[in-house]
Amino acid sequence: MNVRIKVAVVLLALAVLLTGAVACEKKSAETTVGFVTCNMNDTFQTYVVDAATEKAGELGYKLTVQDAQEDVVRQQDQVDTLIEQGVDYLIVVPVDTSAMAPITKAAQDAKIPLVYVNRNPFGEDQPPADVYYVGSQEIVAGRFQGEELVRQMGMDLESTENEPDYNKPGFLEMCVSPEQAPDEPSYVSISFLQG
Repeated sequence: MNVRIKVAVVLLALAVLLTGAVACEKKSAETTVGFVTCNMNDTFQTYVVDAATEKAGELGYKLTVQDAQEDVVRQQDQVDTLIEQGVDYLIVVPVDTSAMAPITKAAQDAKIPLVYVNRNPFGEDQPPADVYYVGSQEIVAGRFQGEELVRQMGMDLESTENEPDYNKPGFLEMCVSPEQAPDEPSYVSISFLQG
């Protein structure tokens, strides 16, 4: 998916969530959104923050952006500080999805709606009340990408008789190889032969 389209989808979902919440519940004359991203050195995250800043301006929201710089403790501290400052809503791009329980609890305790973006801290579980996730499902997205790659290579997804032609220019081979990485069942070997 094109980066601009993905950013637009994320922002549209955020705008719908936040605008709907604001329409139902006026908290103050100025709505303040705290946005804590995982790392502003990540180009995609800068696109998301830039687009969120633009959308917040259009909606008349004040957006306060924090950069956790891939530090979970820093991210938790930034969220706590935003809560203490009285933000109306929180948006978080998790540094580590397995470490988001304290952030979720802090937002719930403060009764502040929380939106996680791009990295799902709940896996297949449902988020708790007033906590949302906006983004793709990585396994589904990976499957779609793999299927498209196989299709582009002219191979049949259903066939077990796809023999690689190692002499074909531009041939791409992907194989799961437990022998090469016995402790890593999801190891994938990728080789590309330039013709």
